[in-house]
Amino acid sequence: MTNDLALPLNSDSFWFGKTQVAAGSWVVVYTGPGEQRMTSMPSGEPCLVLHWGKSQTLFTAPEVVPVLIHVDSVSVGRQLRPVLPVTT
Repeated sequence: MTNDLALPLNSDSFWFGKTQVAAGSWVVVYTGPGEQRMTSMPSGEPCLVLHWGKSQTLFTAPEVVPVLIHVDSVSVGRQLRPVLPVTT
């Protein structure tokens, strides 16, 4: 396995939602419970702190790593309806 390959864990995806931060801000995600808040880093830079709400730490195993995926666009198709057989 190469170091640039990752497979997602289906039950462990965190959605950031629509929260926006200014360029240059930090975003910190704790895997445990807590409240979302804006704060500052010791350097003074703004920091958005998020909490995943998991009951245990997710990244204790070295083979489990965080992966950030940026979705530029999403296409949602129409719902497919089942085709019923024609009877005569």
